[in-house]
Amino acid sequence: MLTDDRNRCPKMDRMKVNRLRYMLSDRFLLIIVLLVFTVGCKKRSAGPEAAAPKQTLFKLLSPEQTHIDFSNTLTEGANANILTYEYFYNGGGVGIGDLNGDGLQDIYFTGNMTSDKLYLNKGHMKFTDVTSASGLANRSGAWKTGVTIADVNGDGKLDIYVCY
Repeated sequence: MLTDDRNRCPKMDRMKVNRLRYMLSDRFLLIIVLLVFTVGCKKRSAGPEAAAPKQTLFKLLSPEQTHIDFSNTLTEGANANILTYEYFYNGGGVGIGDLNGDGLQDIYFTGNMTSDKLYLNKGHMKFTDVTSASGLANRSGAWKTGVTIADVNGDGKLDIYVCY
């Protein structure tokens, strides 16, 4: 018995074709995603580039080498937090200049909740903490936001200006 194509429902054919297209598009998309993850997650071999250390401009020195142990430690509280003071985590400041005229750059650190520290450069990246000798040891106070070292009064010596 022969079937007549005129008796077929064109709407059913379109639904089957659309369903087939939908299934194929999902499978195709799934295959592409799996392929990308498989290729992207491949373990890289350790070639000659990985074995040679990179040349960098700077080298990280430990506090034991430099004798600089300053840390601007912040402690959150009811009135001291990011919600009440939006600049809470902006930190203090660092000023660098030759303060004693020896030709070496000395460092002054300001702390927000810690005391400031002054380090004199002894050469070869070795520093000495002279905070107590300079009279800065007991000068804790308001929240400090920065420091500038410049010859403001024109006497030929650098001045330290701390921002509060």
